[in-house]
Amino acid sequence: MAAVVAPLAGVRLAIAVTASRSADFYAGQLAALSHAGASVWFLSSPSSEVEAQCASEGAAFVPIAIERAPAPWSDVRALVAVDRALRRIRPELVVAGTPKMGLLAMVAAAAQRIPVRVHTLHGLRYETTRGAIRGALWTAQRVSCAAATHVVCVGPSLRARARASHLLGPTEGIVIGDGSVNGIDVGHYRADGPTLAAGQALRARLGIPPATTVVGYLGRLARDKGIGDLRRAWTSTRNADRRLLIGGTLDETDRPEVEDLVALEADPTVRLLGHVDDAATFLAALDVLVLPTWREGFPTVPLEAAAMGIPVVATHATGCADAVVDGVTGTLVPVHDAAALAVAIDQYVRDPGLRVRHGAEGAARVRAHFSRERVHRATIETYRTLVTRATP
Repeated sequence: MAAVVAPLAGVRLAIAVTASRSADFYAGQLAALSHAGASVWFLSSPSSEVEAQCASEGAAFVPIAIERAPAPWSDVRALVAVDRALRRIRPELVVAGTPKMGLLAMVAAAAQRIPVRVHTLHGLRYETTRGAIRGALWTAQRVSCAAATHVVCVGPSLRARARASHLLGPTEGIVIGDGSVNGIDVGHYRADGPTLAAGQALRARLGIPPATTVVGYLGRLARDKGIGDLRRAWTSTRNADRRLLIGGTLDETDRPEVEDLVALEADPTVRLLGHVDDAATFLAALDVLVLPTWREGFPTVPLEAAAMGIPVVATHATGCADAVVDGVTGTLVPVHDAAALAVAIDQYVRDPGLRVRHGAEGAARVRAHFSRERVHRATIETYRTLVTRATP
């Protein structure tokens, strides 16, 4: 009997991101790549948690002192550190996502002529900016794409937007499988008895009466996440039988308007919970998830909610159309349209049957197309193909 050869046997693979919190993009994927035969190194800002994650998943952690915000002298030092790390690792394949590390790692890898250089587009930061800042962000992103041999877009609508804005050529950009950042752990995000009980316990701790309909938001508290639009929509649709739960921490690089935060904190029907340790428990406390975002790559939280049978109200922003099927698993409304957002929320609050139907469709869709195992298999096959084609 012929021996089974691991698809990435002998491949030296370096994965690089800016912030250590972006290691969540690769939770479970590092182990899948290692099991496929690759030797994996993970580069990010220093973090004991990421170091432990790498150790548990069979990857080597390489800390790089790098800042998320522009910092010229620090960025030069980070570039030197990345260059040295790649020279030491000698990978055949480099995968780099997030804007800062995407730029530095792709430039360093191109200078070393590493055969396969994959830049992962998780989103387009320039979409919600204007003027000189927009031009600078677009140019930096374009350099990253030009230095790469391949650009992976985390979703079809992101690829379409990147092409439309001339970041990519009309035939450039790969979408792995049906897209998503890392797939969904459908074993964890499921509406089973223990998870639903945990959600009900959370509602009880917050003093929410059993018959109350709960709408929720989970993510960064940022201006471009539409926190102001959410506040305005909620103001027009709230009543005593409804609650809004907001989970997530303040994004200091893109703070919402002060008046929006003040109004939400003062509203007796709103609870700001800060950092959420277990997203599944938070989602299990909800009847509807809302994501009023202005830009995305491929948002993960709507898929997590859908996996648990929760309908989603989101915007037509890039990425959301990949996560939510309008009129099937949720409702999409125009970006910046608080009135339309309020109408969509109100529709779900008033119609429990619609919530059930759209929730069931969402759960089936996630399990069919976005399970973590399916995304990992597609990723491994994509990397195998790229390395094989680059091998003389």
